[in-house]
Amino acid sequence: DLPAMREIEQVALGETASSRLLRELGIEAVPPKAHELLLKLGVWDLFVDPWPARMGVNLETPEIELGALPPEPRTDLTHLAALAIDDEGSNDPDDAISYEDGVLWVHVADPAALVTPGSPADDEAMNRGENLYLPEKIVPMLPAGATTLFGLGLQSVSPAISFAIRIAEDGSATLEKMVLSTVRVERLTYGGAAAHWEESPLRELRPMLERFKARRKADGALFIDLPEVKIRVENREVKITPLGITPERELVANAMLAAGSAVAKYAVEHDLPLPFATQIPPEPEESAATGTGIAAMFALRRSCPPSVVSTSAAPHAGLGLDCYARVTSPLRRYGDLLAHQQLRRIIKSEEPLTAEYLEARLAVSEREALTRRRLERQANEFWTQVFLAQQPEYRTDAIPVLRQDERLTYLIPELAFEVKNRFGGKITLGEPVPVQLTRSDPAAGSTNFRIL
Repeated sequence: DLPAMREIEQVALGETASSRLLRELGIEAVPPKAHELLLKLGVWDLFVDPWPARMGVNLETPEIELGALPPEPRTDLTHLAALAIDDEGSNDPDDAISYEDGVLWVHVADPAALVTPGSPADDEAMNRGENLYLPEKIVPMLPAGATTLFGLGLQSVSPAISFAIRIAEDGSATLEKMVLSTVRVERLTYGGAAAHWEESPLRELRPMLERFKARRKADGALFIDLPEVKIRVENREVKITPLGITPERELVANAMLAAGSAVAKYAVEHDLPLPFATQIPPEPEESAATGTGIAAMFALRRSCPPSVVSTSAAPHAGLGLDCYARVTSPLRRYGDLLAHQQLRRIIKSEEPLTAEYLEARLAVSEREALTRRRLERQANEFWTQVFLAQQPEYRTDAIPVLRQDERLTYLIPELAFEVKNRFGGKITLGEPVPVQLTRSDPAAGSTNFRIL
């Protein structure tokens, strides 16, 4: 019967809106109903994720030959102790940090050495926007060879663009130098970095980056602390691992923000077009929901407008920065790669790319990146529902974080998962309540809990 099931699969995957079989069975030809039938018949099981097909996202890795590195002068920075600190299991290390004579060095992978403006690999990356991180697989925007060649620490020495940043006593970050470089990088997990906390270069970088963070806080940066998790599907098992905010994670994040701030200020001072990330402040009446509790953090996040990427510099309110450009993830985000293509031209004293050229490329890449981010959120929700469907007796605490008329939104911290329930009663926002799973239906996209 499997060939006959193909038309039902096409409905479940969003490839067609009609099916003779479904019509004869009296079942509406919509993806959730078709998905439910395929599960009931055993044609699919819980581990078939239909969302990439429904959203029309390409899951194939680009197959484009990049060639060899061009012969160009690079500054030898292999004498610096450089650390690339990432989550465990990360396979695309594109930034590392060093310290020398009071200066923070941020080294960033240099795929723009081969992915040049308008090349086939560049066009492919633009049409993808960014890497796609699904629980079941990672789909890169660049050919697989790019990570092998440019990932920091994957070879004995790595090509990079290195930014020398001085952080003043007032916490401001200034770009002193940017060079094409060669670096020798040691890879660490965040947990592994904790063991080197009192050693160089982390020992020297900590007070500098604390000043930078304090400056951002004084300038209105929003520090939203909500539960995050990493979801992975391995060997037909859904694994959900909480991610905490640790000192090591904060240090690396502030180093990357310092690089983005310093480069953006340099671009503004030199009238250089770059993909700037901007964000207007939250609405005053909504941002009044301050505090440290999860409900207050949830309200604060809801009040934040989305950030916008543009060639016109403007403040990023959420980060507390007068201007900001993302420049530390060119292996993962096209906007960062585009920024590197521009910065390389400045380093090599070539004619800069025009604002019109950058805007045209960003218009395509940002649209595609948004599609991938939506897919990632949908896939995370789907696989969390699969995880729960396999645990029918699941009990935990849920935190009510939002009340809208009769509906309450609850957050389950250990899953970073939101569920809705009409029961309100005397429940207070922010106070945990015990709940038990009553139903998790990945096909219908619904999950229900009973308040105990």
